[in-house]
Amino acid sequence: MSFYRELKRRNVTRVAILYIVASWLLLQIAVLPFVNRSSDKEQEYFSDGLSEELLNLLSRIPELRVAARTSSFSYKNKDVKVAQIGTELNVTHVLEGSVRKSGNRVRITAQRSVLNKSDPFFTL
Repeated sequence: MSFYRELKRRNVTRVAILYIVASWLLLQIAVLPFVNRSSDKEQEYFSDGLSEELLNLLSRIPELRVAARTSSFSYKNKDVKVAQIGTELNVTHVLEGSVRKSGNRVRITAQRSVLNKSDPFFTL
């Protein structure tokens, strides 16, 4: 089964679209690879694919500058502070999250961190 069919089957596409609508005010963002929190390590492709799909959908917004996939994914499995990632990728927002699959249920959590010049780091 293709990755996109799997997304559609799990109704994840709606989540991505809702996030895009909610993100229209962002100017510069990096989408970090979502962490696979499932006991099934074979679900890693799904969490990576979800991150890539969000990155691709966000990059279609003309007013939004999205850090390249290779740049964002270079932080996979690394313990680096979000503020440092934002500085290194020259972005004002960082999207990170996790995916957990249990049986037929999938739980996706996402957090958008905002880097502000007056406050070194805060999270919405």
